[in-house]
Amino acid sequence: MWNQQYYAPDLPDLQLSYAEGDAITIQVATLQGDILTAVNEQYAPAADDTITIRQLDAVAMAYIKPYDIGAGIPQLSSFTPAVNLTVTVTHADKTTTSYTTSLYYATVRTSTAASPLTPSQHNGFLTTYTDRTITPAVPVIISYRSQLSASILVTYAQDGSLRSERLQLQSGDNAITVHCLSLAEIATMLNQATGGASVSPENIHHIRAELSSQDAVTDTINFHIDHLHNRQATTFLFTNCFGCPEAEVLTGNDHLTTNLDAELAYIDGKYRRAWEELEDIHKVSTGHITRQQYQSIRQLAQSPRTLILQADGSTEEATITAIDLSDTTPRSSTVSAIITYRIANRIQPVLNRPLQPPVNVFDTTFDPSFQ
Repeated sequence: MWNQQYYAPDLPDLQLSYAEGDAITIQVATLQGDILTAVNEQYAPAADDTITIRQLDAVAMAYIKPYDIGAGIPQLSSFTPAVNLTVTVTHADKTTTSYTTSLYYATVRTSTAASPLTPSQHNGFLTTYTDRTITPAVPVIISYRSQLSASILVTYAQDGSLRSERLQLQSGDNAITVHCLSLAEIATMLNQATGGASVSPENIHHIRAELSSQDAVTDTINFHIDHLHNRQATTFLFTNCFGCPEAEVLTGNDHLTTNLDAELAYIDGKYRRAWEELEDIHKVSTGHITRQQYQSIRQLAQSPRTLILQADGSTEEATITAIDLSDTTPRSSTVSAIITYRIANRIQPVLNRPLQPPVNVFDTTFDPSFQ
């Protein structure tokens, strides 16, 4: 089953026949052939003169890097979350036998049995979602393999009716392409494609992302734009189970608790604080979540890095410290989760004091000549 492409957790154990004098080398390299590490290993054979090498996925995952969301997510980018893993057996007569596979980043199994990437996995979007609702402030993020063609079908209101326009997207140079498009950027693309029509972000109601291979559609994601209902929203940016950037919108309340952490000691004969820190702990409810969102929330909690997307488009790194998430099958009621997080910066508070112009006590704008 080797000599194929796998998501790392789906890689099967490698079983080898053993002969006296065999030496085994495990090598991890980039897809371009640059060696990242090479180690020589010694294994004791089983009674049937075989050796089983396990957890090679863990070796590879130490060198596969997810998307770096901390550097920002431009409109178009690409990266390669994959390595080549080679196991070489050098026999006593100096001949060698090699086993090579390409491993892609993943934090979940894609099947219950060890198996290589299927055509549907090659041709699909790298996300949990097939249908989701986002707020206008949340960018549309899609990730896919660069050999595929991607487009978005945008439904918008104009002149009292709904219209649709397809926008073709460009693929990147590396293995995985990532598009991160705000509604304002999509509106600009629409206006250019339609010859200067005045489409604003508020007019966009639905976006369907499509992947195609050889002119056949292979996968779709529906984005429903919620312009009215969820005015309270906390938006996280994170890397999903495939190492690709993702946005998750939590529509429940964000409860803030402030704790004082301090070192107390006698200083100059008085009991004082030698050191203090106010720690702001946020507990945010997800609101009602679907089955797909349930999986995405798990990936959010597991993401190596998370950012809070602010209303002005800026981001602040946050650290998730706890999650309260449970589900039942079948569901007898709505399901939600509570995520506990704090701002990662050591100095958490950000001063928010708007400048106030001077205001006269008496209004002198009244015109006494007014009749």
